[in-house]
Amino acid sequence: MNRDSTPSNTEEEYFRRTITIRCLNEVINDLRERFDANSIGVIDGFYCIPSVMAVKTDWKLHLRKFMMKYKKDMPDLSTAESEIHRWETTWLKGSQDDTLPSTIEGTMKTMLTTMFPNIYQTLIILAVVPVTTCSCERSISTLKRVKNYLRNSCGQDRLVGLVLLHMNKEMDIDIDEIINRLAIKYPKRMKMSHLLDDD
Repeated sequence: MNRDSTPSNTEEEYFRRTITIRCLNEVINDLRERFDANSIGVIDGFYCIPSVMAVKTDWKLHLRKFMMKYKKDMPDLSTAESEIHRWETTWLKGSQDDTLPSTIEGTMKTMLTTMFPNIYQTLIILAVVPVTTCSCERSISTLKRVKNYLRNSCGQDRLVGLVLLHMNKEMDIDIDEIINRLAIKYPKRMKMSHLLDDD
């Protein structure tokens, strides 16, 4: 009465049809939604990282695909081919594999942005595109705790700051350093700081 009446000859076949197949269908649908064509297309951008270029022979093709996908954001796609050639010469000719940057941040620190504007823009896009939705979900759940009825009139800048502080509470923050920076940045607001002192 309270179970699926799926036709089956054995217990194994019954549980396969009612539980296993449905569970696998859910997993496959979730994977298709999470890793759609747009999400997988972002992976092409990571081929411009020098340590990846050293081991992948088809990195130029992937990098071109990424640049074409984000062509509205690229500064000048007409120079992309010569830029990719210069990028290859800069990193792969004479560089040892153990000295090549392996992260977006490391690549951005060691590159000349004026020589590689399209690749620099590619790295910026890769740095800001979220890998998963966890950070978005985390900020939404934090917002529920931070923006309550007492802080309902809180401005956007202050609200974002409070959410970031709440999300990154494991960071070690020097309160005296923050007060000193605020005192230098906003000197007029600090005039009342020693009001109760006798001096």
